[in-house]
Amino acid sequence: QNTALAVALLCLTAIIPVWYIEEVYERFSWGYFETFRKVFDYRNRKLLLSYGADGAQMAVATIFWPIFIFFLFDEKYAAVGFITSLSMVFILALNAWLGHMVDTWGHAKVLKVGTFLEVTGWFMKAFVITPLHVFVTDTYHKFGDSVVRLSKDFASNQPNTPNTCLLYTSPSP
Repeated sequence: QNTALAVALLCLTAIIPVWYIEEVYERFSWGYFETFRKVFDYRNRKLLLSYGADGAQMAVATIFWPIFIFFLFDEKYAAVGFITSLSMVFILALNAWLGHMVDTWGHAKVLKVGTFLEVTGWFMKAFVITPLHVFVTDTYHKFGDSVVRLSKDFASNQPNTPNTCLLYTSPSP
């Protein structure tokens, strides 16, 4: 009970800086309907489908997959928490290596490898029946997702600069 009270007070104190933020009125060059017209324009169709599919995948990964493994583990919260936490520790370790991978292989090749890992990870998840399978497939799939997201962000934002990823920082030229 004391912990819950402390967390509630901490959350309430986190709101205090919001009171000091000035209100900003943004002016947009596009109106409401013109924005939708641009989003659904044929030139943006691939982008719209890509982000729509990514959103559907994230919905499955964040809503249905946890429910599935919860029932697979006979509704044991501790087991689900342990396996997913262990998976996240491995993902963090692999992400430290990921920065080096992008620097040596290049973002285009890493994006292809990450896409392969992510797609095959979804197929592997269809055959999960034990906690070990959950750990392996979850780690494999989430690492593929990390690779894809980092290499897409890197390729679109900073194509000519060295990559930095969590613990690994590429050497300066």
